[in-house]
Amino acid sequence: MKRVSFKWRDGYVILRDDGGDLIVEGSNSVVRFSIREVSVKGLFQGIREHVEGRRGERKIVYIDFAFPLKGLENPVDIVFSRHVDTYIGSYGISYTAVEGVGFYLTIYPPPGALYENAVVYDDGIAITTLSRRHVYVMEENGIRRVIMV
Repeated sequence: MKRVSFKWRDGYVILRDDGGDLIVEGSNSVVRFSIREVSVKGLFQGIREHVEGRRGERKIVYIDFAFPLKGLENPVDIVFSRHVDTYIGSYGISYTAVEGVGFYLTIYPPPGALYENAVVYDDGIAITTLSRRHVYVMEENGIRRVIMV
């Protein structure tokens, strides 16, 4: 299992492959990306949807965090602190640190996923998908799942 750490605010977020899913772990939340859903354990506050494009063909789903995502104190394995493009399992990862602004992880899911990409930032996640996708939120044992169909 490949695990990498990325510099994040006051610590590090850890990304790892978990049986084909991608896990993003901070000290106050864990986010799981799979091909048809994004699960958030921790900071979830709510979702918003925004349709864009000349004909409204694209939708951005914002998952808002209740509090900013915090990093862990101890990094694992490989540590990145500046821009990098890499793969973890079948997911493409692009990490960008903009000094004085924030940290961003852009996640590109494998072919067949119901979303084009997701951007993790301090206060939430922005998921780009087709506007015809319906988005549902389910809660199970303290884990909120944002499902696209």
